[in-house]
Amino acid sequence: MEFLFSHPPPNSITVHIVNSKGCQHHFKSTPYDRDWKHLKLFGRKTYSSASLQFRIANYQALMAKYDYQSYSKLNSFIERFPDLLKEQFKAMVNKGLLMANTSLQSALDAADRAAHSISAAIMMR
Repeated sequence: MEFLFSHPPPNSITVHIVNSKGCQHHFKSTPYDRDWKHLKLFGRKTYSSASLQFRIANYQALMAKYDYQSYSKLNSFIERFPDLLKEQFKAMVNKGLLMANTSLQSALDAADRAAHSISAAIMMR
């Protein structure tokens, strides 16, 4: 059992054979496939573009919410206008609220679609 705890001398046949086998190259039976690198790069690009799309949609939703809140606060000014302009101002505020609400809904839909794209890109990676 002494041989298990001692190293062979550096010029022995065992060390020479191990060193010579260590230099041999192992050849693969199939050629090197570079397509996986392209797929990985495609997955990274998909993820980065989807995350950019999500950030843009999030910013668009924040701006649409701000626009909607701004038009909502204009309702308090309707009583201060003269009777001739009251109806026109009320129609303008209602139209602005409708446009802001539509913009907010489209921004939320875009953010939802971007979140789905991010999850698909994560699955591709």
